[in-house]
Amino acid sequence: MSVDGTGIGQNLFFGLIKGVSWGTSVALTGPAGVPIEEISPLCPQNAQIEDTAMGRAFPKQVYNGVKNVAFSMKTKLYKAGALWIPVCQLIGSDSGSVAAGVYTHEITMADVVSGRFFSGAVMIDSTTAQLYEFPSVKPHLIEITQGDGQYLDLNVQGIANDVLIGAAATNDSDNFPGGATPFTYGNEDSPYAFSHCRINMNDNDGAAFDSSGDGSDRVLVNNVSITIGRPNEPDYTANRTTSNARTFQTDEPRASGIHSNILVTLQFNETVDRTFFEEFRDKQHKKMEVMFYLDSSNYVKFEFPKLVPVQPTFAGTGVNRLPSTLPYQALQADSAPTGMSGLTAPVKLTVVNTIDSNQYHDGAAIT
Repeated sequence: MSVDGTGIGQNLFFGLIKGVSWGTSVALTGPAGVPIEEISPLCPQNAQIEDTAMGRAFPKQVYNGVKNVAFSMKTKLYKAGALWIPVCQLIGSDSGSVAAGVYTHEITMADVVSGRFFSGAVMIDSTTAQLYEFPSVKPHLIEITQGDGQYLDLNVQGIANDVLIGAAATNDSDNFPGGATPFTYGNEDSPYAFSHCRINMNDNDGAAFDSSGDGSDRVLVNNVSITIGRPNEPDYTANRTTSNARTFQTDEPRASGIHSNILVTLQFNETVDRTFFEEFRDKQHKKMEVMFYLDSSNYVKFEFPKLVPVQPTFAGTGVNRLPSTLPYQALQADSAPTGMSGLTAPVKLTVVNTIDSNQYHDGAAIT
């Protein structure tokens, strides 16, 4: 093993694309590029099983067992691009449309999401072309977070079936920047910042929000995070056939249990209002919208028709400002609240922009 200076992050490229058949890689093409900041794992992941047969004091073998590939990536929340594919695949079905150059995608949280996953690949250094490929990744958690004026981070976690290395990968250096048929990036110079954030909240049975964002329901926070998760788990089945050598790999992961990991967490650098704590004590149901807003043709909106405050944190911490953290859990609503017509699912995402350099635009669905 040698060190030549090419194995550094500035030489790492990543792209992802909608999957077609679980366990089968898809060639990266079009605007599949995602300008990531972190990604893992970049090596195979197998459970390690010792030979524990009797008649010996020490194991003689360690075997590779099932593959449990916990995929994770971090990027900025860009206005458009392939990064929205796992976000929308996690939430549900997308109805895409275009009118007068404005692209709109509305995705409501579905009870069950099946057949929605992506294929991704990494190349490190175009000269040595170190390739690492995720044939299929089923997203199970996204988190959007940041505050105090920073750009918003998007974290995606999922379960992959495998990590292929080198010649085992479908993609090669031609698919990456610098190659013969490289993928492109979907407007990576336009991430949303915390200063674009607008939050409205009132009681679940309250009036519709002021569309200008300047109404009495506005909440001024110093940090916000949105977490949407599904209780997916690997599904190891007897899937060996003459044409399928995917030994120890999971089939498409399945959800198991109730979907309770949908949270909006508000943070304040200085706490001057006890109303939030009284609402927690009384388990007051709320509704909320969180927007990252540039203008009427470029924004992202999360709508939560029914929220309940869960355990807040607040304590005296010396002579400085007294911060607090207020988490809210999203629930299924009995009926759509005023201003959220037809919405009873825990969350709805709307993505609106005027950028057409995307593999899901032209009115096609992201998912």
